[in-house]
Amino acid sequence: PPYTSDDTFDDLIEMVVQFGYVTLFAAAFPMGAAWALLANVVEERSDLLKLLYSFRRPAPARNVRALAVWFRIVGAIGVASALTNAAMVATTRQATALFGAAAAADDALLVLLLEHALIIAMWLIVTLVPAESHAV
Repeated sequence: PPYTSDDTFDDLIEMVVQFGYVTLFAAAFPMGAAWALLANVVEERSDLLKLLYSFRRPAPARNVRALAVWFRIVGAIGVASALTNAAMVATTRQATALFGAAAAADDALLVLLLEHALIIAMWLIVTLVPAESHAV
């Protein structure tokens, strides 16, 4: 059978869900990124076998605008992960030991500062890293 757009959608949604789990809960489970890398290596090999032996060659993608939706979704997950990770870091006992005993208002300020720092870092990466290599 041919490799259809439904198969592409399934592959993309799988990657976006995994990205969400890894980034939204990075502060709670730092090893999640390593497990995701291992899962991606296994997935790559299984997709290789799937494309080589189970499907015909995929047709070239014509609707590139559909990828823009996925970029927006990943960006929204990135902003949400900045907020959740900042909240988790600021409200843990290790953070209060590192920054000193703080009142609830200080915790909220720390969450706000960490969240803004993470969003600014994401904006800098998106702005400074070119979308296309100079070699292309």
